[in-house]
Amino acid sequence: SDDWTRFDEEVSWVLTVPAIWGDSAKQFVVEAAVDAGLVKTETQDNIVIALEPEGAALACRDDLLEAARNLSGGDLLSQTLRYMVVDCGGGTVDVTVHDLDRKSMTIAEIHQPTGGAWGGTCVDDKVKKMIEGIIGDEIAKTLTTDDWLEFMRVNVQEAKKNMDGGVEKVLLNLPHTFISAVEDAGGNVAHLFRGIHGMEYSKKKGCIIMKSHVLSECFEEPLRCITDHVVGLLREVGDIQCVLVAGGFAESPLLINHLCSQIDQTKCRVIRPKNPSSAILKGALMYGQNPGRITTRISKYTYGFEVIEDFVEGKHNPDLKIVIDGKEKCDKVFRKIICKGDRVKVGTVKTRKCRRGSDEDIHICFKVVRSDEKHPEYTTDAHLLKDWQVMLFDNPSKDIILQMDFSGTRIHFKTRQEGFGKAKDDHVVFDSKSSTRH
Repeated sequence: SDDWTRFDEEVSWVLTVPAIWGDSAKQFVVEAAVDAGLVKTETQDNIVIALEPEGAALACRDDLLEAARNLSGGDLLSQTLRYMVVDCGGGTVDVTVHDLDRKSMTIAEIHQPTGGAWGGTCVDDKVKKMIEGIIGDEIAKTLTTDDWLEFMRVNVQEAKKNMDGGVEKVLLNLPHTFISAVEDAGGNVAHLFRGIHGMEYSKKKGCIIMKSHVLSECFEEPLRCITDHVVGLLREVGDIQCVLVAGGFAESPLLINHLCSQIDQTKCRVIRPKNPSSAILKGALMYGQNPGRITTRISKYTYGFEVIEDFVEGKHNPDLKIVIDGKEKCDKVFRKIICKGDRVKVGTVKTRKCRRGSDEDIHICFKVVRSDEKHPEYTTDAHLLKDWQVMLFDNPSKDIILQMDFSGTRIHFKTRQEGFGKAKDDHVVFDSKSSTRH
């Protein structure tokens, strides 16, 4: 409708993603929003990608300052507060380190996001595997994904919030589909759980009564991975005053207690907001209203584009030697724009001047590439992000000016031909299905 068209054009949509996600995963989210009808292809610039740890940090700045004051015993002596954000979601855990400027209340990233697949679903998977081992593969195969999701939602999600080390038993309610699957196979639920250490089935209550230490074992691996990573980063970076734990899995007292037991609270405070799940959403909206609240990010990759240079014996790889217009050239040279680990300030725009490969060319082709290496020489092992062809205007002798803005969560490119006011804007359209080796 016309109303929706106006709404679509005027509204910005803030979508959150884990900070450890790469370019293609972010692009997948944008494409999904377009496919779902949230925005049109031509209005996809209205989508703002917010990084979840940044959202948590923006929403909890006052909590961080209060924790730092308590740690110092009163006034804060430093203008800058350094803290770590541990975003514990369902699938992934994002860990990053920020500096908070107390005067401007802006945030600068000082360590690139790290983490792993240690989120709350790791506990779910452990519980599922344990139950499958008891009921058997044949019965387990008859249960649908929805059956398992319902079991986890009703039981395990609540257990994560309530288990704090003082609970002796946990009740796991079995959905009717579970009981029916066992009985249809000629089994008896009570018999299946008879003799299982730390578990029994109550037919009257229709649930499994599990000793809390049995369920706690399902938490051990993700808690160990999270804590080891956090403690290692505390040592590596140094001077971190607070560890902010947010996200759905942060509602688990076991996780918070485990972190507190491994971190010296007299030197670094572990804090959790009152609503760790909604903190990210609240902060993401704050970011959408003012992206300038984040002043600096660390580049996760080395970005650049492929160029052809005059071949220099002893410098260039002879396997990449080509001949153009009778001159020896080196193909597939990686021209760096931003290096991995560089601090990129919001508003920073890199400009490069590019020329035609030969006099007959009526266009210039930009091959935008990315590398996991800090100082790549060639693009042979790089990821090709975009093959971008720019037509030259009336006077082909003019150079093309390439402007690259890396300060946001999505990369923005603009081209302009010298002597002409016309410009072309584009986001780098990453391949969301696969990473292309070039």
